[in-house]
Amino acid sequence: MKKSGLLAAAMMAAVVIGGCQTAEEKPVYNFSTFNSAAFTPYAVEYEDTLYFNSYYDELYSYRDGALTLLETGFNAKSMTELNGFLYYYCLDDNWEWDGVYKRQLSEDGMSIGEPEKVYDLSGLPMERRPIAVWVIENDLYLLGSEGLTRVHLTDGSETFWEFQWGGGSLLVCDHKLYLNTPLEFPNPNKLFTIDLDNGQIEIISEEPDFAAGVRDGKPVIRYSGSSDPPPIPFTDGYAYYKDQNGVYIKKGNEYIYACTIPIQGSLLDPQFLTVGDNLLMRSFYPADPSEIDHNIPGNDMTDTNIYQYLLTPDGELTLLLADDVRFPLA
Repeated sequence: MKKSGLLAAAMMAAVVIGGCQTAEEKPVYNFSTFNSAAFTPYAVEYEDTLYFNSYYDELYSYRDGALTLLETGFNAKSMTELNGFLYYYCLDDNWEWDGVYKRQLSEDGMSIGEPEKVYDLSGLPMERRPIAVWVIENDLYLLGSEGLTRVHLTDGSETFWEFQWGGGSLLVCDHKLYLNTPLEFPNPNKLFTIDLDNGQIEIISEEPDFAAGVRDGKPVIRYSGSSDPPPIPFTDGYAYYKDQNGVYIKKGNEYIYACTIPIQGSLLDPQFLTVGDNLLMRSFYPADPSEIDHNIPGNDMTDTNIYQYLLTPDGELTLLLADDVRFPLA
């Protein structure tokens, strides 16, 4: 499906295309990065419990206002949840490529199962090492810098589809992967999909449009010509919006200011992550400007905190962590 013209892009902030199956049949994952959004998810939600990794690799659960430290040294990347299991990839203690793991999540959020390695990453060539990983049914997918690897977990057989892609869209919906073309292409950032069954490529838009998320089971595409605040990437839930002044909640057609969090994108990545209907935010500065520590990141980090917030659709802002900076960041 190609976009019909630039007029539509100027008139609409986002459109819904196609349709996804239910989450039970074909899960939705969003690794998209846009306007300081998280590229590798560091949190999941399961049975009303939020599981999240801190900036210093500490796994926490948050449920009914209670914060529980579950594990330290948890250097997980690309966290996703499927059928009560947490999936992620990680490096070993020597910062060498280790593997993709799964762990059983608990219904009360008070514990997590032992790690089970489902795929060994140590022997993969550099171009196939994952930037994002996810599981659909019995298939593991690893998106690397030069293509996509599909691994059948039942028999270990692998398929590799080679293609070029760039930063921006990285949405999995309806058994398709939405991506943008690289900046060095003659027509950069155009939106395309990869069929996860056969690797077939389909051009969705010749413009630098963005797969923002999923609403009512359908992909939401934000047109490049839109003047509205961009949505922070989301899955099949609530969308938050951000501009240079702050974070907004949308009620009807109105954007309602929620908070201001000055972001130092070169030092903290990721910062924003939508999990279910909630938004996680990281920053060197608190949400209340009157509490800002005026030490400038990059000059004197010794008195600075890393703040971890949770924002709900009704505008409630909760400080989950205020973690002391443990070493200077360059």
